[in-house]
Amino acid sequence: MSEKSGQDAVMTTQTEGRQQDEIRALTVSIISNKGGVGKTHLSINLAHALANTGAKVLLIDADLGNADISNKLGIFPKHHLLDFLEKNQQMQDLVIRTRFNFDLICGTFGEFKLANLNYAQKTKFIKHFKKISQGYGFAVFDLGAGIARTVLDFALGADRTVIVTTPQDVISAYACAKASFFRFKEIEERLEGRLSDYTPQWTFSPMLVINQVSNLEQGFKLYHTIDKTADEKINVNEGRFHIKPEYLGAIPYDRESLRISEKKKIPLLLDFPHIKVSQCIQHMSKRFCNSENRYDPRINFRYPFKRFVAILSQRI
Repeated sequence: MSEKSGQDAVMTTQTEGRQQDEIRALTVSIISNKGGVGKTHLSINLAHALANTGAKVLLIDADLGNADISNKLGIFPKHHLLDFLEKNQQMQDLVIRTRFNFDLICGTFGEFKLANLNYAQKTKFIKHFKKISQGYGFAVFDLGAGIARTVLDFALGADRTVIVTTPQDVISAYACAKASFFRFKEIEERLEGRLSDYTPQWTFSPMLVINQVSNLEQGFKLYHTIDKTADEKINVNEGRFHIKPEYLGAIPYDRESLRISEKKKIPLLLDFPHIKVSQCIQHMSKRFCNSENRYDPRINFRYPFKRFVAILSQRI
């Protein structure tokens, strides 16, 4: 082989590798500071709404230690995330094809050892997730309630971080946004110090969902309160880094419809596609489907997935 042919072969391989790295799921993490705010219901129904657009969607129950998607959908697989992390099970073998148009990887209920992954487990997850994510348009992570470091790192590694709260839990939502911001700042400063060509991401913009509102105006007012508090309590004291929450939307409370769909163990959107709750979630899903609104991290990683890898794989 000539020198030129060899160089061409290398360039072709590098180009193919870059293309494969680009073709991967847009990741959305969903978190809350406490249980009972509807985080898992939003994860399930958002996955269903995204799948209804024709996209291929993977829902991952990463509520580490208290996974509940299996119970809500009546799906109880033989293998789950703990089998993958502690045994020789392959991640692709965990994927379940559901009748709700999205694929699912189940977590484990009550396995609290999953709540704090070690470095080797994080590295293993990254390696396998990178491979299977190339087959999806979206990957939705239903993460655990609370602000444990493992939860925050998964949340901050995703393309979009969604914080779910209710009118009764606005203080907890602000606390979640605040904790996420300071972990975000810590990660950015350490990446800046370790990577010579890294330009930090200066603004942390979590997306807020106000669930169980009495009306949609209430949701926007509560978002404005959180946004204003973040400005007055955090941004005014910060130098380079800032937090600027985005408003993803509000969801009215419809206990009866939710109770019926839970009893049937199906997504609310499938059972009641035309009620206000469903319309609100469908509207939220469009924010992720519209290419003009897709997240641009504005950092020097050439491919966004490398940020996910950097956050989870380093001991920071």
